[in-house]
Amino acid sequence: MSVLSADLLQDAGFAKEVERRLCEARLSEFVRAAWGQLEPGAQYVHGRVIEAVCEHLEAIASGELTRLLINIPPGSSKSLTTSVFFPAWLWGPRAQPEMRFLTASHSEKFATRDARKMRDLVKSEWFRERWPIELVREGETSFANSATGFREAMPFRSLTGARGDILIIDDPHSTETAESEAERLRTDRIFRESIPTRLNDPSRSAIIVIMQRLHERDVSGTALEMGYEHLMLPMEFDPGRKCVTSIGWEDWRGDEGELLWPERFPASVVERDKRALGPIAVACQFQQSPIPRGGNIFKRSDWRLWEGAKFPPMDLIVASLDTAFTAKKANDPSAMTIWGLWREHGREGEAPKLMLMWAWRKWLEFQGSESPRESGESEKEWLARASPEWGLLEWVVWSCRKFRVSALLIENSAAGLPLAQELQRRVMRTESWGVRLIKPQGDKRSRAEAIQPLFANGLIFAPDKEWAEMVITEMMNFRGLPSDRDDLSDSTTQVLKWLRDQQLLSFRDEEIADEFERSQIGEKSGAIYPV
Repeated sequence: MSVLSADLLQDAGFAKEVERRLCEARLSEFVRAAWGQLEPGAQYVHGRVIEAVCEHLEAIASGELTRLLINIPPGSSKSLTTSVFFPAWLWGPRAQPEMRFLTASHSEKFATRDARKMRDLVKSEWFRERWPIELVREGETSFANSATGFREAMPFRSLTGARGDILIIDDPHSTETAESEAERLRTDRIFRESIPTRLNDPSRSAIIVIMQRLHERDVSGTALEMGYEHLMLPMEFDPGRKCVTSIGWEDWRGDEGELLWPERFPASVVERDKRALGPIAVACQFQQSPIPRGGNIFKRSDWRLWEGAKFPPMDLIVASLDTAFTAKKANDPSAMTIWGLWREHGREGEAPKLMLMWAWRKWLEFQGSESPRESGESEKEWLARASPEWGLLEWVVWSCRKFRVSALLIENSAAGLPLAQELQRRVMRTESWGVRLIKPQGDKRSRAEAIQPLFANGLIFAPDKEWAEMVITEMMNFRGLPSDRDDLSDSTTQVLKWLRDQQLLSFRDEEIADEFERSQIGEKSGAIYPV
């Protein structure tokens, strides 16, 4: 053997060792290096979206996260990265061959496809030269290694029986059935009730959901309600929805409309695909912001942004409550919105305006425990200590006191009536605000449509706050259907309709008509009926 060829072999061995160590240090390096083993005919195109997904999967591997929801556009290599490369990385470069995986997709075909790809990867000569793994069972949907690690793949609706250390749920809905309420509710029920029971260790085992948004009440919506860490990456950057996660990661983009992966999806491709998809699919699949296909009553553009540092002096402050007595997140929460009514005095011809001053949505029992403020304790310190023990009653009283409301509106329902009675009995003697029971007329959609012109006429304001965004987003998705998340929407509809009924909130043309009618009456003289 010549010296030259020996040097070449030595260099090749050195390069292999460098590659091995890079793969062991970073999942994204493993994706880059292993890509050609599974996709030899497709050139690997690196993007920061891959790094973002890998960084959060590494947090799962280290135990920093145990619940993770990833919403990214189609074509972002989500299945390969999450369901193929990540478990192979844990078995090989991460040196955890004992890990047990359950993987599921809405389709058995896709679940089998990704299981087969992982099996082929760990059996490849390239992988075994670096991290020799011995398989003792080699089925397409179920295989295991000699260190007791295994992978079981199945359709999402059949995810029962087995248990794993990591559950990977890749697209639990299909794009064809996500609009079917029956199918969606069935998938949601499996996710809520069956998935948590499939873990080997309830406190340490992990669940990963990766998908594109398809509906406002899809599995992603449920995962968010359950407190999953959320990595959300729209195709075109929206500064108002910038994603920041608990591991110290944040979306790197700063310019509105900045593309997620321009190396793979340049502007020309994105625009082409947007035309083919249409606005609803673009909002859901590209932007991860589901908008109902049936059309939305309220639009984001109807809200006017309040940019002042402080709210204007209010003529009237009203709170509106949608009640539910439960701490179970599978049920509906209670929701409160607080609104301030003001007129810009000195500006002739100005109609009254309404400001969203605060909002919350919580799953609460009827009553909790109270803890008096201690000597020397700031309000912030007291609130942080005491509020976790509050129930609905305590939160309502504190909210009304804090914002000095004049009236609290509660729907006259099976849940609302007991709260109103308890408030009257316990606190009304010492409070300046009164409770008004409201009996709703008509269905939810008709009530929403009745107050929509207030938004269209630019009378409704909100500050740039996270709690305000929560209200705006829910109302954008509101259709008045049984499946809608509508707690904050109902609270808003209730207070706006009440203000309209009390003739406290009107359009300028209505005021002009009233003024004209009064002037006509005032011009009449003498008795209406002459004697």
